Amino acid sequence: MDATVPAAWLFTTTGSAYTSGVLGRIQALGSCVPGWWTLDLVAALRAGERQGLRSAAEVDRFLSPLPQFRIYVEDDTPALAWPDIISVSRRQRVSVERAAYLELALRLSLPLATNDPALTRAAAAAGAPLFTP
Repeated sequence: MDATVPAAWLFTTTGSAYTSGVLGRIQALGSCVPGWWTLDLVAALRAGERQGLRSAAEVDRFLSPLPQFRIYVEDDTPALAWPDIISVSRRQRVSVERAAYLELALRLSLPLATNDPALTRAAAAAGAPLFTP
């Protein structure tokens, strides 16, 4: 699951039936994310806060229950930044951040949950299945 999915749970302007469905399934099944996912999520939430989409208090309330979710933060991501993640980034012509999500999905043979059109296209091109709620 990339950070666009939980960010959409908070910012209703970007939320969708897809991201709501992912929320329901993640609560039951859990999720695996790259090691830097928490920073990516907090950066997205902070950007929405700066844009006036939510207040600091709303962002803090949103973050508070997240540790209760079954989100496994995979620790090998930093060690794989080179050569694996950079290779995926080059092949699929996506940012290194997006490539880290795709590399993890491919390596663990897991479907990728994303709300990002560029990452969706890259996953399809790489043969990674997309998560369907």
